[in-house]
Amino acid sequence: MFTTTLSKAIRHWTLLTVCSILLTLALVACGGGSTASSTPTPTPKPTVAPSPTAASNTQTYTGDGFTIDYPSSWQMSTPAAGQVVLADPTSGAGVRINVVDNTGGQTADAIVTATLQQFQSQYANLQQASDVPNSAMVGGDTWSQGGATYDVTSNNGQTANFKGVILADAHPANSSMPKGFLLVYAAPTAMFDQVNSDVFQPMLQTFIFTS
Repeated sequence: MFTTTLSKAIRHWTLLTVCSILLTLALVACGGGSTASSTPTPTPKPTVAPSPTAASNTQTYTGDGFTIDYPSSWQMSTPAAGQVVLADPTSGAGVRINVVDNTGGQTADAIVTATLQQFQSQYANLQQASDVPNSAMVGGDTWSQGGATYDVTSNNGQTANFKGVILADAHPANSSMPKGFLLVYAAPTAMFDQVNSDVFQPMLQTFIFTS
């Protein structure tokens, strides 16, 4: 839950991010699942969806002040202006990017902290990830970074553990009113390391600021 000192800009960023990540992660319940039967059957053992692999074919998404490449097999949606979700409908892995006109005077570190706090209020069993560095280089900027694992329960009652990484940046840094960039990528924890190596990191390497 937010503290009273957090600005409306932070609340706006984190609310949009959490809602959209819920949308992204809901795909794990829709993709690759079996339909319910009217006849009781033994409960099957949980299966893990195939991990996305580095795609030979990619396409470019052009957003507000940036471009990024993503696998052609992934789905793209824009819930609102300045927001994009790039998601693999089979595994539930996804990338979310929010852009706001200015940061409201808040630091990137504060945005990451506030987003983690909001995640904690939305998801069960949240544990901050100690293996996620507190910064990362993306698009030539040093972004603040944090990460966590948490349980996501779908509408049909199935629960899966996910790992997410949160990055925030104010760009350009020398501007009196820089744009705020918030990027979250997440995947089921069991396959996160492979997806991160094969897909997420190559995607981040294609991120370019255009303004």
